[in-house]
Amino acid sequence: MYLHSRSSPARSWPSSATLAWSEKPSRCAADAYKQAALLIEFLRESKWGKDKFQTFIHTVGLVPRGKLPAIEAAFRKVYECDLATVEAKRVEYCKKR
Repeated sequence: MYLHSRSSPARSWPSSATLAWSEKPSRCAADAYKQAALLIEFLRESKWGKDKFQTFIHTVGLVPRGKLPAIEAAFRKVYECDLATVEAKRVEYCKKR
């Protein structure tokens, strides 16, 4: 599967991921899966996120689905930054990949 580096604004992650739960598969849902996979790859593989990945997974795993403020809080707690910074780092990672 080819994962593109086209930017997906960080604030839309939870709403995009919700598309994947719809009963009718759509192009939007497929794109949401690709973006989610790329985000996970970035957090797991990049030098910036790798060391904190497991902690992040445990932290965000406690967040109810679609709760953006809690997701943002998880990023702030683990990575000590906001979603805009995570998105900028992800785009930077994708350009080098």
